Amino acid sequence: MAGFVVSLSSRRARDASVTGGKGAGLARLLKAAFPVPAGFVITTAAFREPMREALPAGRLDAPVQSLGEGHVQDGSVDARVLEAARRACLSWTMPDRLRRSVLGAYRRLGAGPVAVRSSLVGEDSGAASFAGQLDTVLGVDGESALLDAVRRVLASAFGDRLWAYMRQSRAGTGAPMPASTPAFPPLSALSLAVVVQRLVPAVVSGVAFSADPITGQNDVVVEAVAGLGEDLVRGRVRPDRFRLDPRGDLAEVDPALPSGPLLAEADVRALAKLVRAIAAMSGCP
Repeated sequence: MAGFVVSLSSRRARDASVTGGKGAGLARLLKAAFPVPAGFVITTAAFREPMREALPAGRLDAPVQSLGEGHVQDGSVDARVLEAARRACLSWTMPDRLRRSVLGAYRRLGAGPVAVRSSLVGEDSGAASFAGQLDTVLGVDGESALLDAVRRVLASAFGDRLWAYMRQSRAGTGAPMPASTPAFPPLSALSLAVVVQRLVPAVVSGVAFSADPITGQNDVVVEAVAGLGEDLVRGRVRPDRFRLDPRGDLAEVDPALPSGPLLAEADVRALAKLVRAIAAMSGCP
């Protein structure tokens, strides 16, 4: 099962069908020499069997609307189906060969905490971001903790947040999806990888956009919070907000606290330069 674990620096990691949207995006950034923390990916193939086993027999290829009486409520999956799938994932025993491959890759990263991150096929795409819809586990330290975190991320594929996001996206009230995207994909179409990366001990974290995600204007928007950024992507905290116009001038500084902004102007400009370089490489915002 060594092929079920790939380094972010490998060519195979750049294939989104193998490493999911986030994993492939990180691998492409790493190849282009952007500053990406070292890590590896447990590929989509490693999770096909546990995801199939987590779901009710005979219902894998049916769209969610057609799961049958007692399993659909107002066009969504019955919470009992999702909860049963989550429990099955949390209790999953990783096959020995896969576990050895995962722990071998973890040991090669060296001592220190890691971030264990979801990477769904279709995530971080031009159609939808899925930001904050699946679990990320930060500050993971130790082999047992790593395996537990992997199971938790896997289980989050059957979380209420994800399914609500897919409903809203298709209905036009969330992130846009192509018109050809079904309201609910077949459960068997869920394909997840897990990214494990060295954790940056951040003083300030956030998100930087090369174009305003609301208006589409060609302004760089930076949002920043103290410490790690999980509460920001979950929408739990109000961030500092900075805007740079297309000429690179700082057009807006809106700190969340009276004490002032967390980032100096030089930091914001450096982030803007970086995110614009990534957009140029990608060919899109």
